[in-house]
Amino acid sequence: MRCQGAVLGPDDLALFSAAQPAWHAISGPSQFAIISLSKDMLSELDVALAGQPLIPPDTMTAQVPPSWMKRLRSLHAAAIHLAERSPKLIADPDAIRGLEASLTEAMITCLARGHMRTDTASQRRRTLIIKRLRELEEAHRDRTLYLTEVCQAIGVSQRTLTDICQDVLGVSPRRYLFLRRLHLVHRELRESVPGRGKITEIATKYGFWELGRFSVAYHSVFGESPSATLGRHASC
Repeated sequence: MRCQGAVLGPDDLALFSAAQPAWHAISGPSQFAIISLSKDMLSELDVALAGQPLIPPDTMTAQVPPSWMKRLRSLHAAAIHLAERSPKLIADPDAIRGLEASLTEAMITCLARGHMRTDTASQRRRTLIIKRLRELEEAHRDRTLYLTEVCQAIGVSQRTLTDICQDVLGVSPRRYLFLRRLHLVHRELRESVPGRGKITEIATKYGFWELGRFSVAYHSVFGESPSATLGRHASC
């Protein structure tokens, strides 16, 4: 797993501020969990439990001793088990307060005992470029973006964007924009009323001119054909 371009091992934690966007890329089956604390709560507890401030100016990762990570995982698994098997216990204020306290203490202890690594200037620049890419996507949510115009809008060369996307997102920008187009098609098929030529109309709208290759790529990503996606709307 990569988080903001940094490789995370099985005993690593990543700490983010609330307003900071985060990007994860995985190359195979993976699991991760998220624990959320308010900034005020973390400010109160980090010095008391860890003896040092833990609120990062940027992304911070920590390599945690395996024994402490095992403790955190065990408590997290117990919380999930209770939520699934005994939801009434989770609803009890006293029980949930004790569980929260145990999880919080275990997490902060892991951070305090871990080897901290903060973002480098290079990592911050990569994160900024990816943030600009996401902002560009949000500004043009309903239309195709192509690599040349993306590079011009963000203000970087194609080579630089390729290196950064590979590092942070795990794919090339060309592949990323291709997958984005597939998702735009998928969204519009789900929202459309079935009709003759509808799939061709939508596919070509987003730049897919070779319909055979488009269908194969679509199925590989969504596990069904474009016509199945469109037909499911008709049966609802």
